[in-house]
Parts: sequence; structure tokens; C-alpha cells
Amino acid sequence: GAGNIVADTAYGSFAPAFTPGCNSCVALSNISLTNFTPETIPNYFVKLHHVKSAKEVFNSDALQYGGSNHLNSEIPIQVEEALHSGFTITLSPLATMIFEVEFLG
Repeated sequence: GAGNIVADTAYGSFAPAFTPGCNSCVALSNISLTNFTPETIPNYFVKLHHVKSAKEVFNSDALQYGGSNHLNSEIPIQVEEALHSGFTITLSPLATMIFEVEFLG
């Protein structure tokens, strides 16, 4: 269940601060997700606001660490509504994943 997944970010929350009125400002944050279940969870939606892009920079499920190699090479960004913006990933089983997320101001 949802209690078996932990999320954290370098900012302490999923919303970095921006300069008011700056339309070209960009902020980067590293977000980590850990799946404590032995199940691969496809189409897991990470709800964030003002996401421009996301890139997986570490996944402990990679073959080089003895994992099953359920990696996120392409991460679709969804920016349809303010309440439903973010990105969709596959949560690897028994793994920690770190994503570099770029936010727009």
C-alpha cells in the first residue's frame, strides 16, 4: 500500500520557492522515492507543481547493483491542471530512485 513508499526532497517539500514575477526562473531539486515492497509498480504518479522536466539519476534496481533493471529512461511530464501536474514513473521493487527535477518559476 501507500505506506510502503517513502518520498523525500532536498527542499523539504515538493514546492521550491521562486522570485515573484520571474517567468524564466528555474529551480532544480533532487527527489528520492523508495519502494519497500517486492512489487514493481507501473504508472506511479508523482504529484508536483510547475515541473518542467525530470530525469532519473540513480536507481538501486539497476543491473550493476544486482537489481531487475526496472529503470525510468523517459519520464512523461503532465501539466494539464494545477491539481494534477507532475510526472509518471515505474517504481522499481525494493529500490530507491533519485530524480533530478527541474521546476519553472
